[in-house]
Amino acid sequence: MFMHRKSLSKSKLLSLRQCPLRLWNEVYHRELAAETDVATQARFDNGTRIGELARDRWSGGVLVDTEYWDVEGALGQTRALLEDPKCKAIYEAAFIVQRTFIRADIMVRLHGQQWELWEVKSVGSAKDIHEIDVAIQRKIIEFWAKQNEFQLEIVRAGVLHLNKEYVYPGGEYDLQQLYSEHDLTTQTDQYLGEVNQLLELGTQVIDSSSAPVVYPGSQCSDPYACPFLGTACEIPPRDELTLLPGAGPARADKWHDEGIDELDQLDASTLNATQARALRAHQTGKLQIERGLKEQIDAIGYPRYHLDFESTGSLTSLPRWAGTRPFQAIPFQFSLHLERGPGQTVLHDGYLHSDSSDPRRPLSEALIQQASIVSGKILTYSGYEHRMLGELIQACPDLESDLSAIQDRLMDLLPIIREHVYHPKFEGSFSIKSVLPALCDDLSYDGLAIADGDTAALRFLEMIDRMEARKVSGDEDPEIENIRNDLWIYCRRDTEAMVALINRVYGLAETPTN
Repeated sequence: MFMHRKSLSKSKLLSLRQCPLRLWNEVYHRELAAETDVATQARFDNGTRIGELARDRWSGGVLVDTEYWDVEGALGQTRALLEDPKCKAIYEAAFIVQRTFIRADIMVRLHGQQWELWEVKSVGSAKDIHEIDVAIQRKIIEFWAKQNEFQLEIVRAGVLHLNKEYVYPGGEYDLQQLYSEHDLTTQTDQYLGEVNQLLELGTQVIDSSSAPVVYPGSQCSDPYACPFLGTACEIPPRDELTLLPGAGPARADKWHDEGIDELDQLDASTLNATQARALRAHQTGKLQIERGLKEQIDAIGYPRYHLDFESTGSLTSLPRWAGTRPFQAIPFQFSLHLERGPGQTVLHDGYLHSDSSDPRRPLSEALIQQASIVSGKILTYSGYEHRMLGELIQACPDLESDLSAIQDRLMDLLPIIREHVYHPKFEGSFSIKSVLPALCDDLSYDGLAIADGDTAALRFLEMIDRMEARKVSGDEDPEIENIRNDLWIYCRRDTEAMVALINRVYGLAETPTN
């Protein structure tokens, strides 16, 4: 069977569903797609590992292991396995219909030619997009069976995803508990007509010598960011109504339906206090400071700490340490700045875990020791540190008293900023990476080797993996020290930013605008 040079796949049909121009670019201008960033690539790699691991849930399964380019070989091997009653499961089964080639993650034989179809996803719950994903595979397989007069029935289809409630005991994963089955058999029925339309439209798009005319819009980022934005595709202009905090595309669409297309058309009396403040800032182009800000900061007083955690975030989709769950964020580093009083030298301390063991207890002990030097509030910027401390208490119940005392001392600076300060450069966001450059232009994350949490998590995991490799090989690895230094600099910058921010807004509070 000849595989047409311009062909479709499940991923290309999903691209078509998002935008015909995206599909056309994937076929004709793939070289213009943005490079995959390291965090996204790490998630792809995790997904591959999770998919491979899932196969071991079933015994008697066989992998269709032909080279990626050997379509004929994959199709032939798949059919042979389908016909072999001893084969209980097929991994990466290959099918082609109407120039559309798919590989099914897992097919499990029930009885004769009755099969289950499972798509493995490195997520904690099934999403709406997964319904059409599974429906495409099911339809292609059923089309293939009909065209080849092969008696095959998909009696159950769904998504196999990680079970967020599974607590890893250490050692080998319990694969029956690690994964959850989300049955989508009934849901996929409603998409079968749409799949037919996608197959027909898909061939028209890839056979066209010219790109379809599609104007920038919400489809550029829904359900995924288009990799051709800024290269083959024009970046859609930002809707100025979404510059208001909490005003996303859905709220902006409602305003558009009411005939409101510009910020100047909005009635401030219909907005909440934060949005009204932001509206004034955008209309005047000036920083807005509310009365009461100085009193709020005075109430914090001195001495005061500034605390920031770095954690593995969602990058540890598979639990790494005993007692942890899939996707659980495990703190491995903190930065702690201490302001003893106005004009006094700001002191810095912190902790960075330095081996492959569970970081939670040593990090907790270090925080307890360092945060007890003086009394006073411990400032954070978001509720993340409060949540992390709660999870540390669960992991180290014997430290509950000390960790709870730290939790009680926390004060979130973010609500104080949100309720009293707005600069047009915030552009609707109160994240510290938006607020800091607008208010403290001499301090930023530009030029840092690590400049975001995902990269910090990846580099930490790389560092401890390198440490383990060094133990085995005995070879020196200078990159370990480079990563360590970069992590210290990045985490320190977060609490430096908090120190600079609170002192900057305190100075501005002397002359409120409202």
